Amino acid sequence: MRVQLEKNLIVPVSLIIGLVIVIVAVVLYTQPLPSSTQITQGAGGGETKHYLLLFYIPGGLSERQVNITKRVLAEEEFKDIELHLIEKGSDLWRDLAKRYDVHDYPTLILFKGATILWRHEGLISEEHLRTNLLNSLGVSE
Repeated sequence: MRVQLEKNLIVPVSLIIGLVIVIVAVVLYTQPLPSSTQITQGAGGGETKHYLLLFYIPGGLSERQVNITKRVLAEEEFKDIELHLIEKGSDLWRDLAKRYDVHDYPTLILFKGATILWRHEGLISEEHLRTNLLNSLGVSE
């Protein structure tokens, strides 16, 4: 009787252990998306951190812009710019697209704290993105 009871518990206990492992992994390896206020104002509201919002639709030209933007921001002079990808249809998109009147994709908006420094609608080349970001940051090439 005892052996049968132990055999019957093996499967449910294994499932519970597996579920716990999955939950722990999700908690440890994912971070919640920041709210639209945290993105544009920072934690203290008066931060001077730079944020680049990229509003995009998955696939096509928008996806190409995501790749271009990531390459440019990987460069040393842009290491302090925090990129936020805002996918059309996401909760952040609903709030931020309305707030910043975004109708074209891709759209890039560079902030310093809550102040807009630069905005571009449509696809922009790697070279022009680099130049515009440097100009907006007040850095000469």
